[in-house]
Amino acid sequence: MTATTLLPTSGLQVNSNDLRDGYIVEYSGPNLPQDGDFYVDNGGDLRWVANDSLVRGGAAWVLLRIQKREHRTDFVLRPWYKQWFALLQRVAQGAGGPSAVTPENYQKTTADCLVLLDADGDFTDGDKRRFSSDFITVETLIVAELGKPHPDYGPLIMLSKQHWIQ
Repeated sequence: MTATTLLPTSGLQVNSNDLRDGYIVEYSGPNLPQDGDFYVDNGGDLRWVANDSLVRGGAAWVLLRIQKREHRTDFVLRPWYKQWFALLQRVAQGAGGPSAVTPENYQKTTADCLVLLDADGDFTDGDKRRFSSDFITVETLIVAELGKPHPDYGPLIMLSKQHWIQ
């Protein structure tokens, strides 16, 4: 097998338990397989690429599947989260009066954060959908308050912080 790395694809080395998706095959049999000679079918069986047959005949093997953690714990160190959290803090500083953050600015910053999130190769599609949905929900609530003469961001910001700290 070719050499591989178990580090996250983004280069952030935060938690050594956050591995990238992959498989490790322990094989003992009459063949001398090379990297790429096997694939895992939808049922979890190991098959030969050359003829689509099961590896079971005359060989012993163990297949280990390594998956990304569905809910990573290092999101607070990501650029997309830092940018979004800084935006929340700017909104909070203007609570109770006119904010320096306009609805357009809030929406553009949220959109920029979503682009960075989508490009983050260390997060699963499920996590990306969850973060995106939450960003958009909070954006809708805060943008509605931005136009008011005496906006009340407190409950919204506390809700955001509680949700993301968990």
